[in-house]
Amino acid sequence: MKPEDSIKFICRTQAGDHLRRWVLMLCALQIICLTSVAARAAPTSALSGPSDIPTPTYAEQVIELINSERSNAGRPPLKRAAELDLSSGGHSHRMATADFFGPCDLETHTKPWDRMTAAGYAWNSAGENIAAGYTTPSAAVATWMASPVARNSILSTVFRETGVGYSHQPTDQNNVAMDTNGDCTAESVSGPFYHYWVQDFGMRASVWPLVIAGEAFQVASLQTTLFIYTPTVSSQMRFSNDGLAWSPWQPFTTTQVWNLSPGSGLKTVYAQVYNGAVTYVVSDTVYLNAPGPAAVIVDIGRDPAPVLTWEHQTLNLWYDVYRSTTNPYFIPGTGDAVLTGPAIPAPWSGSKVTFHDISAVLNGIYFYVVRAVAGDGETTADSNRIGYFAFGLVAGD
Repeated sequence: MKPEDSIKFICRTQAGDHLRRWVLMLCALQIICLTSVAARAAPTSALSGPSDIPTPTYAEQVIELINSERSNAGRPPLKRAAELDLSSGGHSHRMATADFFGPCDLETHTKPWDRMTAAGYAWNSAGENIAAGYTTPSAAVATWMASPVARNSILSTVFRETGVGYSHQPTDQNNVAMDTNGDCTAESVSGPFYHYWVQDFGMRASVWPLVIAGEAFQVASLQTTLFIYTPTVSSQMRFSNDGLAWSPWQPFTTTQVWNLSPGSGLKTVYAQVYNGAVTYVVSDTVYLNAPGPAAVIVDIGRDPAPVLTWEHQTLNLWYDVYRSTTNPYFIPGTGDAVLTGPAIPAPWSGSKVTFHDISAVLNGIYFYVVRAVAGDGETTADSNRIGYFAFGLVAGD
């Protein structure tokens, strides 16, 4: 059987606390299946990190891929919601173990919005994509993006939150009841599929998410970006890494560059958004998993003060320049070492970093080390030592 699409355009919206009505909108129950797949165990993710950072699940990888597609299309990222994980995960498990495929549970007759409500998600808009037979997150997402209706659901600006379910059924058989039109009645039997995917989409009128780095599972640098959904009209916002020490209030914008707290591991960012009457408090989490820094090779000249130059390495977030006047082999941060050039950023263009030691005294004697700081803001690597003498330049070690 060829992959086939069965498209249902109808979603439910909620107006007020009691009134609900059916409307046509850009969301869908997208059903895509593929039967020609050999039975195999679910492959493990290629992503990895330090032992204290877990490997991202298939669900987490799907959310990253979906938000990448939204970013490419100029759409804001979707925030992962635990309730939508619960509803989508439950449906993928039910399809895998109860031998059916479709948006309607053929035994309970529950549909996506029923499952979302049962999971505690008080939705105002709801949608769902499902797929079967695809062995990797990228294959499932690519298939959805190739279908106009599933793509519309993924890229819709109606939704602000999402959740993903994945189930692997290694003993799947060719007895899967197929409900391709969502009417809770099986039209045929097919299979085996082995792999079952569900992505739920939703919007809650009272929830305005904060999203770190496009809802990435992990980032390689503490310098990251935030997206903040706004409740109607917002005037000010501020941020915190611990919920206690806050940045100054600033005019509201939907995007913000922010520095996570130093050190690899799980990070939380909090935001307060003030709309003139109410302050909304939201948060999001991400793992910081920065690669180690790369030591640089420093050259020295004078113009007329000492001038240090080196090639920027992309693993480094910034550079600190240390100076000593007595010890050629000093250790940065100890003895008479002076932090004379703190937190020099990577160049905006090109690859060359230049530091002019304008505090140096003409005809003085100086020794330098450039300390590279990794993306975690705390791991460092030191350059070669290099000296500047009153009577000329001396090569470093």
